Amino acid sequence: RLYLGMINHAPSVWAAIYRLVDRLPLVEMARPLMGAITRRLKQLIEEERPAVVLSVYPVYSLLLHTLYPEEANRGFRLYTVVTDSLTVNRVWHRHPSDRFFVPNEQTAKVLVEQGVDPAKVVAHGFPVAPQFSRWIARALPPPPKVLYMVNAGQQSAVGIVQRLVEIPGIELSVT
Repeated sequence: RLYLGMINHAPSVWAAIYRLVDRLPLVEMARPLMGAITRRLKQLIEEERPAVVLSVYPVYSLLLHTLYPEEANRGFRLYTVVTDSLTVNRVWHRHPSDRFFVPNEQTAKVLVEQGVDPAKVVAHGFPVAPQFSRWIARALPPPPKVLYMVNAGQQSAVGIVQRLVEIPGIELSVT
C-alpha cells in the first residue's frame, strides 16, 4: 500500500527512493530485519523441494543468496521476472539468478549494459494473468483477409506468396 500510495501521491519521493536503492545496497542493509521471512522461505523450500523458483520480487534473490550462497548447491534453478521496464533498478540483478525474464528487448539491453550476462536475459513480454489474455483475444479485431489472385506475372507468383505467408496476422487465400 505504501508503494502504491507513493507512486500515486508522491512520485518525486518514490523517484528519490528508487535512485537510492539503485545506487546503494539499502536492501542488503535491511537483511537483519528479514530474519522471519528468510526462515520461512527456507522452510518452504525444504518442504516443497522445488526444481525451479520463480521470483517476481527482487528481495527474494537476496534472501535466496543468503540461504544458498553457492549457486551450485541450491538444488533448484532461480528465475527472476523483472517487472521494471526500460529503466531497471539494479536491485533486480545484484544477486545471482539463472535467468532474468524481462518485458521487451529494450529492457534486456538495459540489463546487459548494467553488466548482466546476455545469455541469462530473455525478453519474454509482460507477465499477464491468463484471464486478461482471453479478454484481449476477444477485444482484438479479426485478422485481415488477403486474397491474392494470380493472373499475369505467374512466374513471380510463388515468390510473392512466400513473402505474403511471412506477414504475421493475416488470413491469406490464393487463387
